[in-house]
Order: sequence, then structure tokens, then C-alpha cells
Amino acid sequence: MGKRGPKGNNVSSLGLAVKDRPKPPHWLPKKAKETWKRIVDSKKPDFFHEAELPLLEQYCMSVEIFHHARLQVYQNGEPPKLTQSTPQGLEIPSAYLKIMDTQKKDMAMLSTKLRIAVNSRVSNHKAAGEKETVKSKRVNLMFDENK
Repeated sequence: MGKRGPKGNNVSSLGLAVKDRPKPPHWLPKKAKETWKRIVDSKKPDFFHEAELPLLEQYCMSVEIFHHARLQVYQNGEPPKLTQSTPQGLEIPSAYLKIMDTQKKDMAMLSTKLRIAVNSRVSNHKAAGEKETVKSKRVNLMFDENK
């Protein structure tokens, strides 16, 4: 067998350029950039459209904020701080728990929109292990194969 030619740089066999993976914005914090890279590297290079990148930024920031709030609730391995005292002496739910709850909801919504949540990729048939079949609602046609 003869020698093969040199491999092209970032070019497919059809002569079309292969899309690069999107890079995280420079302003994202370190942990948010790590989340961005983990998600982007787990998908095909052309998985995310340009219009979805702001949603991915929001998702990565929500993860960052959630983890920061979690660290405030669970400090130094002590029992979680579920309440905080007001100047009047009242015990109210921790603001960090509210932040965690808000970010958790945002992450769930954004992960579905970005198609990175499991429920956004799996149909009921695939989840049950069945082969997905599409049946036409049109029956009794002149050239129906089922007659």
C-alpha cells in the first residue's frame, strides 16, 4: 500500500473547515471556565450554535454562584447554616440557601435549553430501551403498504 498524503490542518475530507470548539469568555471566573471547558469538550465541536453561547455563559456563572453559596452554607465542615439572625433577633432562612435554590432552578432551565440535560436528549422510547418507530397517522390510502 502506498504512502498516504499529509494530514490537513483543520480541514475535512470534503475540503470544508472543521469548526473549532468555542472558547470561554476571558471574563469568566476560573471555576466557570473549567465548567465551560468540561461541557464543551464533552460535545462535538459543532454542537453549540453561536446564539447559544450566552446561555452557556449564564449556565457556567450559575454553577459558579451555586458553589460559592454552598461554601458559605457549609463552612469549615460545620453543620450547615440554615438560618441567619436579623438585627431584631429573628431567625430567617439563610440568604445563601435562597441563592442556591435560584441558581439550581436556573441551571436546570439552561441545561435543557442547551441540550446538555439528560431529559433533553432522551425520548421516552430510548429511555425504555425500545426502538423508536414513527407511524403515519394517515391510514387507508390508495397505496398503503399495510393492505
